[in-house]
Amino acid sequence: MHKFSFILLILFSLSTTANAETFFSFKNLDENQLLSESDFTEHIKEIIVNQPEFLKSISVRYEKNENKKYAKRLRFPEVNFAVVNNESLRRSIEETNSIRKRRDDSFDGVISVRQPIYQGNEINSRIKVADAELKSVSVELNKTTSELILTACQIYLDTAVSQLIYEYAKDRLNEVEKYRELAETRFRAGAAENSELALTNVRLSDMEANLAILEAEKIRHAREYVAFFKNIYDKKGLPKVQIITYNRDNSYSTSYEQELAKLNIENQEGNLGITRSKYRPQLGIQVQYTEYDLNKNIDDNDLRGGMYLNFPFINFGRGRAETNASKSKVKQAKVNYNIASRDTEFNRAASEGSVNGLISSRNKILDSFENVKLQRETLNLRSEVYNFSGVPIIEIAKEEVTLYQRLMDTEKKLILEDFKNSHLERALLARFRMVL
Repeated sequence: MHKFSFILLILFSLSTTANAETFFSFKNLDENQLLSESDFTEHIKEIIVNQPEFLKSISVRYEKNENKKYAKRLRFPEVNFAVVNNESLRRSIEETNSIRKRRDDSFDGVISVRQPIYQGNEINSRIKVADAELKSVSVELNKTTSELILTACQIYLDTAVSQLIYEYAKDRLNEVEKYRELAETRFRAGAAENSELALTNVRLSDMEANLAILEAEKIRHAREYVAFFKNIYDKKGLPKVQIITYNRDNSYSTSYEQELAKLNIENQEGNLGITRSKYRPQLGIQVQYTEYDLNKNIDDNDLRGGMYLNFPFINFGRGRAETNASKSKVKQAKVNYNIASRDTEFNRAASEGSVNGLISSRNKILDSFENVKLQRETLNLRSEVYNFSGVPIIEIAKEEVTLYQRLMDTEKKLILEDFKNSHLERALLARFRMVL
């Protein structure tokens, strides 16, 4: 039997591996421009734990944990101590045989113990509500942390990619800037027409304008990085991360939204129980000990005890109306769960399709980029031997920058969609080795 189970486990692992093919992000970059996945995750983790949203979620979880303790301790008896000081400040009695005339002042000590036996299932319902709220805030904490990871990765990648694109565009412009002077020299020597000089200036001006736009984006993203990370981006590099492609044969876990919606059903069911308990009988035991005349050193005391029963009799339909309202909230919570399930399926399908499409697009753009890059390098070598127009080289360099920008943006979208997939599967925290 154990051997059979082991074989099934191996077959399941193989089928799961067959359903997921792995790729690496930013495959076009050199190793010195890349950051290992472990170093990248550690860098992100250090930032997440100091974010105000994370600290607030931790505080809320502590609050709900204390609320659960309070609900459980409602089962314990209630012990009260009181001192009763009752003195006559003024007395006016007409009848001489009135008992009120003989009433003495009092200074008594009272200890009472009240133990509920049946509260209409209120205590169990309150514990159920408190437990559902605690689980909900724990899920909210994981969700908030996972969303903070997505935000941090977005800001990090925007900053790193924008700087890399700007530097690449600047290098290409510096390489072809020499053709402006070459075009002027060829024009003065009569080897080129005025149109060649004009085209050279126009193409270089386009590259300069594009470089100015890229510089503005780089500055904007760098400031966003400082605002979130509280530090200047120091060119750590882009993360080399495995990209996992899913298909519809994979088994999926419930999303954060589904889990929260399911816990909200439990919460509303508990609230329904609390509402019903108001209109049910309540049974308990009460014991009271009284020590009379504490200020007179007299050993007079009294011990009383017994059961109490409260039974709501007529409330003119208020109980039914309030109970029906609570039932309606339970139905609404169940509908919200169905909505969350539908939206989760929609988001999964969109994210999976996006990842697969981006991988295909990345490979095609990378091929085009490599071809254009090779073409530019070849023309550069020829231009050093033969004195010819630089317009074609400038146009190719401009196209190369455009393709490089598209390639890096596609790589960035790919890794972010991959992280989003993990977020939908509630696996992003494990991927960043965060246990909450």
